Amino acid sequence: MSKIAIIQHDDAIRNMYKFKFESHKFTVKTARCGKSGLEIIKDFIPDVVLMDIHLPFISGPEVVEYIRKISGLQNSKILLTANYDEEAVKKHFEHIGVDGYILKAEHTPTQILDIVRSIIGKQYENSFSRR
Repeated sequence: MSKIAIIQHDDAIRNMYKFKFESHKFTVKTARCGKSGLEIIKDFIPDVVLMDIHLPFISGPEVVEYIRKISGLQNSKILLTANYDEEAVKKHFEHIGVDGYILKAEHTPTQILDIVRSIIGKQYENSFSRR
């Protein structure tokens, strides 16, 4: 069973994503802010982190920088979500180790689920091809 950490400050969006992923057999842990998100990620070691850019206490990009330094989390895929599309911002996120960027306003929860499944599938394909 795949594991996903959802870090989202908006309760309604966080709960909607949680319901969607749990209904498709994901093990889900959630957090409302970057600080508590880092705490759950360290113990949970998710396959994917789905995280908003704008978070209380520690921003999404700052959380990414912390995640990439934590032993055991190097293989976790990170998807940032936001409601604005700026090419320069996307390039910055790629530079800090983000695996994808999703415009929330343009994607349904089902489409986000499909994106996550695709990323997890690629991760497994890469690990099998190395054997």
